[in-house]
Amino acid sequence: MKKLFLLIQFILFFCVSAIAQYLPCYQAAFAEGKKLFNQGKYAIAKIYFKESKDCPDPNTKEANTWIAKCDKELALAGETATSCCCITASKMNVVYRGVDNPITIGADGDYSVNVSSGTLKKTGNGTYVLRPGDANEVTINVSSAGSSLGSMKFRVKDLPKPEAIIRNVVNGLVSKSALLAANRVEAEMKDFDFDGVHYDVVGYTFCYKTKAGTTKEAKANSGAFTDEISNAIAQANVGDMFVFTAIQVRGNDGKTKTLEAPIGIEIW
Repeated sequence: MKKLFLLIQFILFFCVSAIAQYLPCYQAAFAEGKKLFNQGKYAIAKIYFKESKDCPDPNTKEANTWIAKCDKELALAGETATSCCCITASKMNVVYRGVDNPITIGADGDYSVNVSSGTLKKTGNGTYVLRPGDANEVTINVSSAGSSLGSMKFRVKDLPKPEAIIRNVVNGLVSKSALLAANRVEAEMKDFDFDGVHYDVVGYTFCYKTKAGTTKEAKANSGAFTDEISNAIAQANVGDMFVFTAIQVRGNDGKTKTLEAPIGIEIW
Protein backbone atom coordinates (compact mmCIF):
# COMPACT_ATOMS: atom_id res chain seq x y z
CA MET A 1 0.00 0.00 0.00
CA LYS A 2 2.84 2.39 0.78
CA LYS A 3 4.38 1.78 -2.65
CA LEU A 4 0.98 2.29 -4.30
CA PHE A 5 0.50 5.57 -2.43
CA LEU A 6 3.94 6.78 -3.53
CA LEU A 7 3.15 5.79 -7.11
CA ILE A 8 -0.07 7.81 -7.04
CA GLN A 9 1.75 10.81 -5.60
CA PHE A 10 4.47 10.47 -8.24
CA ILE A 11 1.95 10.38 -11.09
CA LEU A 12 -0.06 13.28 -9.63
CA PHE A 13 3.08 15.43 -9.38
CA PHE A 14 3.71 15.15 -13.11
CA CYS A 15 0.05 15.65 -13.93
CA VAL A 16 -0.30 19.01 -12.21
CA SER A 17 3.14 20.17 -13.33
CA ALA A 18 1.38 20.84 -16.63
CA ILE A 19 3.17 21.61 -19.84
CA ALA A 20 1.93 25.17 -20.45
CA GLN A 21 1.93 25.24 -24.19
CA TYR A 22 -0.67 25.08 -26.93
CA LEU A 23 -1.00 21.64 -28.52
CA PRO A 24 -2.28 22.79 -31.93
CA CYS A 25 -2.81 19.40 -33.59
CA TYR A 26 -3.08 15.67 -33.19
CA GLN A 27 0.62 15.08 -33.83
CA ALA A 28 1.72 17.34 -30.97
CA ALA A 29 -0.67 15.84 -28.41
CA PHE A 30 0.10 12.29 -29.58
CA ALA A 31 3.87 12.89 -29.41
CA GLU A 32 3.55 14.18 -25.84
CA GLY A 33 1.51 11.10 -24.92
CA LYS A 34 4.13 8.74 -26.35
CA LYS A 35 6.94 10.55 -24.54
CA LEU A 36 5.10 10.23 -21.22
CA PHE A 37 4.26 6.58 -21.93
CA ASN A 38 7.93 5.80 -22.56
CA GLN A 39 8.73 7.46 -19.23
CA GLY A 40 6.29 5.13 -17.48
CA LYS A 41 3.73 7.87 -16.77
CA TYR A 42 0.81 5.91 -18.17
CA ALA A 43 -2.03 7.82 -16.48
CA ILE A 44 -1.10 11.24 -17.82
CA ALA A 45 -0.10 9.71 -21.18
CA LYS A 46 -3.61 8.29 -21.49
CA ILE A 47 -5.07 11.76 -20.97
CA TYR A 48 -2.95 13.20 -23.80
CA PHE A 49 -3.94 10.36 -26.12
CA LYS A 50 -7.61 11.03 -25.30
CA GLU A 51 -7.16 14.78 -25.86
CA SER A 52 -5.52 14.09 -29.23
CA LYS A 53 -8.81 12.59 -30.43
CA ASP A 54 -10.47 16.01 -30.00
CA CYS A 55 -7.92 17.74 -32.24
CA PRO A 56 -8.90 18.98 -35.74
CA ASP A 57 -6.91 16.20 -37.46
CA PRO A 58 -7.15 13.09 -35.26
CA ASN A 59 -6.09 9.52 -35.98
CA THR A 60 -8.67 7.93 -33.71
CA LYS A 61 -7.61 4.34 -34.38
CA GLU A 62 -3.98 5.05 -33.48
CA ALA A 63 -4.99 6.99 -30.35
CA ASN A 64 -7.27 4.17 -29.19
CA THR A 65 -4.44 1.66 -29.64
CA TRP A 66 -2.21 3.64 -27.32
CA ILE A 67 -5.01 4.25 -24.83
CA ALA A 68 -5.41 0.47 -24.64
CA LYS A 69 -1.65 0.14 -24.02
CA CYS A 70 -1.93 2.61 -21.16
CA ASP A 71 -4.84 0.70 -19.64
CA LYS A 72 -2.84 -2.53 -19.84
CA GLU A 73 0.17 -1.02 -18.06
CA LEU A 74 -2.05 0.62 -15.43
CA ALA A 75 -3.81 -2.69 -14.82
CA LEU A 76 -0.47 -4.43 -14.31
CA ALA A 77 0.46 -1.75 -11.79
CA GLY A 78 -2.93 -2.01 -10.08
CA GLU A 79 -3.69 1.67 -10.74
CA THR A 80 -6.14 3.66 -12.84
CA ALA A 81 -6.02 7.06 -14.49
CA THR A 82 -8.90 8.41 -12.46
CA SER A 83 -6.66 9.88 -9.75
CA CYS A 84 -4.90 12.20 -12.15
CA CYS A 85 -5.57 15.50 -13.88
CA CYS A 86 -3.71 17.75 -16.28
CA ILE A 87 -4.25 21.52 -16.29
CA THR A 88 -2.75 23.68 -19.03
CA ALA A 89 -3.04 27.25 -20.22
CA SER A 90 -3.60 26.73 -23.94
CA LYS A 91 -1.59 29.79 -24.97
CA MET A 92 1.33 30.17 -22.56
CA ASN A 93 2.44 29.78 -18.94
CA VAL A 94 0.89 33.05 -17.78
CA VAL A 95 -2.64 34.42 -17.99
CA TYR A 96 -3.70 38.00 -18.73
CA ARG A 97 -6.32 40.32 -17.30
CA GLY A 98 -9.03 41.60 -19.58
CA VAL A 99 -8.97 38.75 -22.12
CA ASP A 100 -10.29 35.19 -22.43
CA ASN A 101 -7.47 32.82 -21.46
CA PRO A 102 -8.08 29.30 -22.90
CA ILE A 103 -7.56 26.59 -20.29
CA THR A 104 -7.53 22.83 -20.91
CA ILE A 105 -8.23 20.40 -18.08
CA GLY A 106 -7.79 16.69 -18.73
CA ALA A 107 -9.22 14.29 -16.17
CA ASP A 108 -11.17 11.05 -16.31
CA GLY A 109 -14.57 10.67 -14.70
CA ASP A 110 -16.71 13.34 -13.06
CA TYR A 111 -14.87 16.28 -11.55
CA SER A 112 -15.46 19.85 -10.45
CA VAL A 113 -13.30 22.91 -10.97
CA ASN A 114 -12.94 26.15 -9.04
CA VAL A 115 -10.64 29.15 -9.31
CA SER A 116 -9.06 31.25 -6.55
CA SER A 117 -9.59 34.61 -8.28
CA GLY A 118 -11.68 35.76 -11.22
CA THR A 119 -14.03 33.53 -13.20
CA LEU A 120 -13.70 30.22 -15.02
CA LYS A 121 -16.32 29.37 -17.66
CA LYS A 122 -16.67 25.97 -19.29
CA THR A 123 -16.71 26.15 -23.10
CA GLY A 124 -16.52 22.48 -24.08
CA ASN A 125 -15.33 19.03 -23.09
CA GLY A 126 -12.35 19.80 -20.87
CA THR A 127 -12.00 23.36 -22.19
CA TYR A 128 -12.53 26.54 -20.21
CA VAL A 129 -12.06 30.29 -20.42
CA LEU A 130 -10.36 32.01 -17.50
CA ARG A 131 -10.84 35.70 -16.70
CA PRO A 132 -8.38 36.54 -13.89
CA GLY A 133 -9.21 38.95 -11.09
CA ASP A 134 -6.95 41.55 -9.45
CA ALA A 135 -4.61 39.06 -7.78
CA ASN A 136 -1.12 38.52 -9.18
CA GLU A 137 -1.59 34.74 -9.10
CA VAL A 138 -4.54 32.46 -9.73
CA THR A 139 -4.93 28.82 -8.79
CA ILE A 140 -7.22 26.36 -10.55
CA ASN A 141 -8.32 23.46 -8.35
CA VAL A 142 -9.78 20.18 -9.63
CA SER A 143 -11.59 17.76 -7.33
CA SER A 144 -13.78 14.67 -7.50
CA ALA A 145 -16.08 13.29 -4.83
CA GLY A 146 -14.59 15.65 -2.28
CA SER A 147 -10.99 14.65 -3.00
CA SER A 148 -8.45 16.86 -4.72
CA LEU A 149 -7.18 15.64 -8.08
CA GLY A 150 -4.67 18.44 -8.41
CA SER A 151 -4.19 22.16 -8.85
CA MET A 152 -2.20 24.55 -10.99
CA LYS A 153 -1.01 28.07 -10.21
CA PHE A 154 -0.57 30.68 -12.94
CA ARG A 155 0.99 34.12 -12.87
CA VAL A 156 -1.38 36.96 -13.78
CA LYS A 157 -0.15 39.90 -15.84
CA ASP A 158 -1.61 43.05 -17.31
CA LEU A 159 -1.79 43.18 -21.09
CA PRO A 160 1.49 44.36 -22.63
CA LYS A 161 1.56 47.82 -24.16
CA PRO A 162 0.97 48.21 -27.87
CA GLU A 163 2.98 50.20 -30.40
CA ALA A 164 1.68 53.56 -31.62
CA ILE A 165 1.56 53.92 -35.39
CA ILE A 166 0.33 56.30 -38.08
CA ARG A 167 -0.61 54.74 -41.39
CA ASN A 168 1.37 55.69 -44.53
CA VAL A 169 4.48 56.69 -42.55
CA VAL A 170 7.62 54.89 -43.80
CA ASN A 171 10.88 55.26 -41.84
CA GLY A 172 9.61 58.50 -40.30
CA LEU A 173 8.90 60.10 -43.68
CA VAL A 174 5.50 60.88 -45.17
CA SER A 175 3.95 63.24 -47.67
CA LYS A 176 1.55 65.86 -46.43
CA SER A 177 -1.37 64.36 -48.36
CA ALA A 178 -0.66 60.82 -47.08
CA LEU A 179 -0.49 62.05 -43.49
CA LEU A 180 -3.79 63.88 -43.83
CA ALA A 181 -5.31 60.73 -45.34
CA ALA A 182 -4.17 58.67 -42.33
CA ASN A 183 -6.00 61.16 -40.10
CA ARG A 184 -5.28 59.45 -36.79
CA VAL A 185 -2.87 57.81 -34.36
CA GLU A 186 -3.50 54.09 -33.83
CA ALA A 187 -2.29 51.40 -31.45
CA GLU A 188 -1.17 48.03 -32.75
CA MET A 189 -0.33 44.81 -30.91
CA LYS A 190 2.62 42.90 -32.32
CA ASP A 191 3.80 39.37 -31.52
CA PHE A 192 1.04 38.76 -28.97
CA ASP A 193 -0.75 35.45 -29.34
CA PHE A 194 -4.28 36.37 -28.26
CA ASP A 195 -7.24 36.92 -30.53
CA GLY A 196 -9.45 39.95 -29.97
CA VAL A 197 -6.94 42.05 -28.01
CA HIS A 198 -7.12 45.69 -29.05
CA TYR A 199 -6.19 49.14 -27.79
CA ASP A 200 -7.82 52.48 -28.54
CA VAL A 201 -5.82 55.71 -28.53
CA VAL A 202 -7.56 58.04 -26.08
CA GLY A 203 -5.23 61.05 -26.25
CA TYR A 204 -1.86 62.46 -27.24
CA THR A 205 0.14 65.68 -27.57
CA PHE A 206 1.06 66.99 -31.01
CA CYS A 207 4.23 69.07 -31.33
CA TYR A 208 4.97 70.92 -34.55
CA LYS A 209 8.26 72.52 -35.48
CA THR A 210 8.84 74.28 -38.77
CA LYS A 211 12.16 74.71 -40.57
CA ALA A 212 12.03 78.36 -39.49
CA GLY A 213 12.04 77.22 -35.84
CA THR A 214 8.44 78.05 -35.00
CA THR A 215 6.92 75.55 -32.57
CA LYS A 216 3.29 74.72 -31.89
CA GLU A 217 1.59 72.27 -29.56
CA ALA A 218 -1.93 70.82 -29.54
CA LYS A 219 -3.68 68.10 -27.56
CA ALA A 220 -6.16 65.47 -28.73
CA ASN A 221 -8.64 63.46 -26.66
CA SER A 222 -8.86 60.55 -29.08
CA GLY A 223 -6.77 58.97 -31.81
CA ALA A 224 -8.18 61.22 -34.52
CA PHE A 225 -6.47 64.41 -35.71
CA THR A 226 -8.26 67.48 -34.40
CA ASP A 227 -9.07 70.37 -36.74
CA GLU A 228 -6.14 72.29 -35.29
CA ILE A 229 -3.74 69.41 -36.00
CA SER A 230 -5.12 68.86 -39.51
CA ASN A 231 -4.76 72.57 -40.30
CA ALA A 232 -1.15 72.58 -39.07
CA ILE A 233 -0.35 69.59 -41.28
CA ALA A 234 -2.11 71.17 -44.27
CA GLN A 235 0.08 74.29 -43.95
CA ALA A 236 3.34 72.37 -43.56
CA ASN A 237 6.23 72.49 -46.01
CA VAL A 238 8.75 69.86 -47.01
CA GLY A 239 11.21 69.41 -44.16
CA ASP A 240 8.78 70.38 -41.40
CA MET A 241 8.70 67.96 -38.48
CA PHE A 242 5.95 66.66 -36.22
CA VAL A 243 6.13 64.70 -32.97
CA PHE A 244 3.20 62.82 -31.47
CA THR A 245 4.03 62.22 -27.82
CA ALA A 246 2.42 61.32 -24.47
CA ILE A 247 0.23 58.87 -26.39
CA GLN A 248 -2.40 57.32 -24.12
CA VAL A 249 -4.13 54.04 -24.90
CA ARG A 250 -6.87 51.94 -23.30
CA GLY A 251 -7.13 48.17 -23.84
CA ASN A 252 -9.48 45.28 -23.12
CA ASP A 253 -8.58 45.42 -19.44
CA GLY A 254 -9.96 48.99 -19.19
CA LYS A 255 -6.66 50.46 -17.99
CA THR A 256 -5.25 53.65 -19.50
CA LYS A 257 -1.52 53.47 -20.26
CA THR A 258 0.96 56.02 -21.59
CA LEU A 259 3.33 54.81 -24.29
CA GLU A 260 6.95 55.79 -23.80
CA ALA A 261 7.91 55.91 -27.47
CA PRO A 262 6.76 58.99 -29.43
CA ILE A 263 6.18 59.10 -33.19
CA GLY A 264 8.50 61.42 -35.06
CA ILE A 265 7.60 62.45 -38.62
CA GLU A 266 9.23 64.57 -41.30
CA ILE A 267 7.27 65.91 -44.28
CA TRP A 268 8.88 65.15 -47.63
